[in-house]
Amino acid sequence: MMVKLDNFLSDRQVQDIFNLITSGEIQPRSGKDSAGAEIKFKKNSTVYDDTINKRLHGIIFTPKNIDIVSSKVTSGEFINISSAVAVYNVGDFYDWHLDALTKGDGRSVKISYTIWLSNPSEYEGGELTIKHEYGETVLKESSSYAVFYPHGLLH
Repeated sequence: MMVKLDNFLSDRQVQDIFNLITSGEIQPRSGKDSAGAEIKFKKNSTVYDDTINKRLHGIIFTPKNIDIVSSKVTSGEFINISSAVAVYNVGDFYDWHLDALTKGDGRSVKISYTIWLSNPSEYEGGELTIKHEYGETVLKESSSYAVFYPHGLLH
């Protein structure tokens, strides 16, 4: 089941994310480095992930947003395992894939999510297409919009 949440982030949260990734506090790396060996060839992007101090997680998953996800997405407890920002420049891509079932520490991923940080008028391409039992859903949403979906859906 997909759950779509408009205005999931405030304008301030979006700006705080941009400030974090441009501050140099978290370093960019190739998206290929964040992909498993079997899908490295399917991905070309720049990734900012915050595995050390969890600042990115703290910006996105405020107590209010944890409550929203707990009530509207999981119908119970929600614990986010990891957050990352992917930047796609001209010519970058991420081909069809499934998200990892577990992280390096063995924790299981059950829900994937995408949050748009830019408005569609600011870039070309960038649609998220999710394949599911009823066909495909194509999304290219406004800044702060979030969609949560089962990790096992091809996207």
